[in-house]
Amino acid sequence: FNFCEEETPNLEEKFEALMKAFAASPSRDALEDLYFSEGFFEKYDDYSVYTNEEYLHLAQQEKTLLTQYRNLTADPQVTVKEETKSLEEWLDTDDYYVYLAAIKAYYEQYNPSLGELFVELVKVRQQLAAALDYDSYAEYSYEVEYQRDYTPEQGDAFLAEIREKLVPVQNQAEADLALSRLTVGDATEQQMTDMLQSAAKKIGGAVWDAYRFMETYELCDIHRSPEKVEASFQIYIYDYEAPFLLVNASGTGSDYTTFAHEFGHFTDSFHNYGANEDLETAETFSQAMEFLALRYTDTLTEKEKSDMTKIALMDSLQTFVSQAAYADFEARVYALDPEELSLEAVNAVYLQCCKDYSFYVPGYDFFYSMGWIDVLHFYEVPYYIISYCVSADAALQIAE
Repeated sequence: FNFCEEETPNLEEKFEALMKAFAASPSRDALEDLYFSEGFFEKYDDYSVYTNEEYLHLAQQEKTLLTQYRNLTADPQVTVKEETKSLEEWLDTDDYYVYLAAIKAYYEQYNPSLGELFVELVKVRQQLAAALDYDSYAEYSYEVEYQRDYTPEQGDAFLAEIREKLVPVQNQAEADLALSRLTVGDATEQQMTDMLQSAAKKIGGAVWDAYRFMETYELCDIHRSPEKVEASFQIYIYDYEAPFLLVNASGTGSDYTTFAHEFGHFTDSFHNYGANEDLETAETFSQAMEFLALRYTDTLTEKEKSDMTKIALMDSLQTFVSQAAYADFEARVYALDPEELSLEAVNAVYLQCCKDYSFYVPGYDFFYSMGWIDVLHFYEVPYYIISYCVSADAALQIAE
């Protein structure tokens, strides 16, 4: 896997060179007509990303750093009171003090190495953007990596609004005892299926078409199994021209919304043949379906619907605030000048974000300043996180 990752920039360079050759060839119009689309080659007329030697060199550096990150986090070994075990083993305990000691030891032992590696990644990415004449990595990322329809400045303004308007709402909701006591009964596989089938049929149209296709061709796996991957996802299988949905059910009430979430992705992929316009649109399908499934199903009582909708709204609110804190952290770190970039500076930025977004309890600064190393997105997919907030916004508007 690491080998394939590190070779990706070389493959991209070959592909880009091929596209540029097509664009400059006498067969350009015929190629667009037969295989691509009108105007497809326009961007290759004045386009040089991976065929830019400096960029290619930096992209390879980035992949090498990511390989180091994956090796470091594959199976972290933590020493507590002269006993060394995997972090996973340490955290599998009911003893709160052992748990806390393990987390503290993990941060002490891994924040320096993972932190310095992240600092190097940020510096390389800033150079990547400069190599393509972008003023910042944020601009490069928004335009090249994600092709977003909004700017980093608009993204920052959006985060500021979340900080101003939703953090107080989150604090108020967390203090509401009635909300904190809400629970949902356990769900069986049959109950999950009945719930979603009922909702999809009532919604009808494109949603019901997607559900019938999934059911007819058995394109989902929602069985509980200890041998399944610890994840839920939807993937489009191009050779079959069909999406496939997998849920590793927990047996709890959250399985309802997990199934609905992934079915939202399934519906999108089914009708769009696996082609997503952008991240925000893709995530809007899934997050909105959570609310639609609860609203339209006939298999839940009104109280169950009400309670589960409140829980889903609480989750959405928490998504807004927590992911905004992460996105703001990224924006602040990448805005630092290279000479200001250091592990100490990054830890300080994260601590301040925890305070600004009310994820903070006095007396635990050590944990708050170092906890950012647990977020895979910062390393693997920089500037992705704000899409969770934007899509949650759109999904809530659909729900409303």
